[in-house]
Amino acid sequence: MFAFQGKKIVMGDQATAVILHVDYLKSKVYVSLQEELLSPKQKMFTADSQHPAVVQHIASEYAVASLVETGQLIAIPLACHFNDTFRFDSEKMKVGQSIMVLLKTTEPGDHGFLLAVQSPKKRRNVIRLRQESKTLEETLAVVKHSLSLGDMVTGTVKSVKATFVTVALNDKLIGNIHASEILDNVPIGTFPTSKLKAGQKVTARVIGGRDVKTHRYLPISHPYFTQTIPELSIRPRELKGESNTVLCPDDCNTEEVLKPFKPGQMVTCFVKKYNTIKKWLEVEVTSNIKGRVQQLLFSTNTKVLKHAEQYFKNGQALSATVVGSDITGSKLCLSLTGVHSLEKGTIIIGYVKKVIPHVGLTVTLPFGKTGKASLFHLSDTFVEQPLEGFSVGQLVKCCVLSSDDDITEVSLRQSRVNPKSHGKVEDAEIMSLDNIQEGQLVRGYVTSVTSFGIFFGLSDSVVGRIPLKCITHLFVPDQSIYAKFIHIGQLLTAKVLSINKEENHVQLSVLPKDTGKPSIIPECLDLPQSKIGTEVKKLKKRKSSGCEQEVKRGKKRIRCTEEDDSGVEVYYREEEEEEKTEKNSKGREVPRLKVSTGFTWEEGLTVLDTTMLREREQSSSSEEDEEDTQLTVQYLSTLSFGITLHAAWSTVYDL
Repeated sequence: MFAFQGKKIVMGDQATAVILHVDYLKSKVYVSLQEELLSPKQKMFTADSQHPAVVQHIASEYAVASLVETGQLIAIPLACHFNDTFRFDSEKMKVGQSIMVLLKTTEPGDHGFLLAVQSPKKRRNVIRLRQESKTLEETLAVVKHSLSLGDMVTGTVKSVKATFVTVALNDKLIGNIHASEILDNVPIGTFPTSKLKAGQKVTARVIGGRDVKTHRYLPISHPYFTQTIPELSIRPRELKGESNTVLCPDDCNTEEVLKPFKPGQMVTCFVKKYNTIKKWLEVEVTSNIKGRVQQLLFSTNTKVLKHAEQYFKNGQALSATVVGSDITGSKLCLSLTGVHSLEKGTIIIGYVKKVIPHVGLTVTLPFGKTGKASLFHLSDTFVEQPLEGFSVGQLVKCCVLSSDDDITEVSLRQSRVNPKSHGKVEDAEIMSLDNIQEGQLVRGYVTSVTSFGIFFGLSDSVVGRIPLKCITHLFVPDQSIYAKFIHIGQLLTAKVLSINKEENHVQLSVLPKDTGKPSIIPECLDLPQSKIGTEVKKLKKRKSSGCEQEVKRGKKRIRCTEEDDSGVEVYYREEEEEEKTEKNSKGREVPRLKVSTGFTWEEGLTVLDTTMLREREQSSSSEEDEEDTQLTVQYLSTLSFGITLHAAWSTVYDL
């Protein structure tokens, strides 16, 4: 008779059992009579989830265990790799042992088992001692007398490292004091571990433990052999009991450890080392919280980025801003510039990724962003070759103008990146048409040369046009001459002639009389003067002289006497009256206009006017300037009308 879980079993009795393993070579079947295994609970599992289990049977190559939560059977391999052929008795799995497993399958297969592996987090159950002569069985007795959280211990400083200090608590145990657990308030730029010296006696409080691998044995023969080191604190507040710091254990979820750290939060970290290959700074916030600082977030001073190893020493305390966590979620991403996101007005450092002629720069920014700097945002003073001083890989200081998902607009102007410099801004930023006014002299770059004129860039958002008539006062018969002396990206000075905000149009001029600069088209080409320009000058001169002498355009009626009346009333302008007055002043008597009764006007006065006007229009050689043509036509029309009227009056006078 056998007693099993309070039940008496006699040979020959019928019982319900669960088959654990079938050994065909020995013709044996291993079963279990446990109630929780006979009626397992059904539960949905996720892959790689961790669960507690109890070993039920051990075969030659695998072990059968049952999940504590549901009673379902799982199969666990005994070897982790092909070379895992030997283990100490203390490392071997035993029936009834409680273990932690990671499920690899969520549904039982044809064999009826869930597949799992033993979790490595629960295999670290051995504390390695300093005495090499002791066996593992002797070391297990020490585990029973391990330290607890909050215990006060006394030890001797054994060695001082950059970010931690090792303390010998006794002949068998070694503890660590992290740089963050030495002072309550750590001054930035100091080295806290330098406060302690080797051989110094210290009193500390236990705040946690950390499992580390040892190199005493080969990883193949002792894959799970680790050493547990207690973490200590000697901060005054901790020793007085005013603060109770508890470190998370190694098996704690990393996401839960980093969850209290929010973007923008300020923390104190300690330099562990500078990675010269990856170009980043590895730091430690506490003994179990690590972090990294990308090179572009070291400082806003380019000298610091170029010689980081000279400015950052191991163990140095730094003030950093939390940006977030890295891709793996196991480390913090920190910033030493105080910038944790790209917002408008933020000053940052970037790398020149690409130089695009006549366009600008493509800049690599922190946080995986890409920026674009146009020609108008490279300097406060425009130059003929704005991209000449930039090369790929060069460090540049930028100011964020706008931040989108794809491209971030940045500016390299000193007035932006260093507003306190108060340097001279020769070419101010033109963000819209409101920033310019008529008559203003502006500088910019040629964007294109067409048959309609020159398109002239004043900024990224404002582009003006220079008509052909406003390029030179010379007559250019061949358009290729413009392309010979004007090219894309050329720096020019222009005068604003007109602004049309409704159509977003700006008309400019680069004539020497407007800008005070030499003509773009050199006069040494012996090109003729523009005829339209000459006629317009004469017309403007006549208009200016006419403005000085105001002339009334009222009409006057002259009536003949009844004896000489022919029935025709004659109208004439006051100009002729003035001529008549001038003649009278000279003593010359002008006879009265007399028209015979049989006189008739043979043709209207508009006939001569129209004929002469057409001849004048055909002689004009300028077709580009509509406004000047209209002015010329008005002038010629007025001149033609005057000639016609003078001829008519001569005929009347002769009669």
